[in-house]
Amino acid sequence: GAKTLEWYRSVLAVTEENQPVLNCFGLHEWAMLYRPEGAVIPPSLEYQKDVLPLRVSQDEINAAVERRGVQCTHVDAIRFFAPTALPLNLHQVAREDQVKLENPACVHASMDLLKIAMKIAPFASSNLLADALEVSLAARRL
Repeated sequence: GAKTLEWYRSVLAVTEENQPVLNCFGLHEWAMLYRPEGAVIPPSLEYQKDVLPLRVSQDEINAAVERRGVQCTHVDAIRFFAPTALPLNLHQVAREDQVKLENPACVHASMDLLKIAMKIAPFASSNLLADALEVSLAARRL
């Protein structure tokens, strides 16, 4: 309802107003697979293990996360972190923090644009949805 639309408006406004943070280096992806010796297999690695081999070793993933730490501010990325990676993140973020911390340079913020465009599609132009899809796809290209 109206409360949801106001939330989306707030997230979009902050995304537009905030300065991009460019020093996270996508390490949220590595934090999802982080597994120091003796730790349980993180959920993200469990889902992926039979699909595609990793391009780097577990030791390289661990070293990268431990060396730099993680500077992720996006709650939807953080919720998929391996439990052992959570304390290594500079930001401890809850859903309500999204309205303050949304980063316009974040791939997840780009995907949020698509999610919001899809939710408001009955009230918006199809061009808006197409543009949001284009931005989301472009953000995922390496």
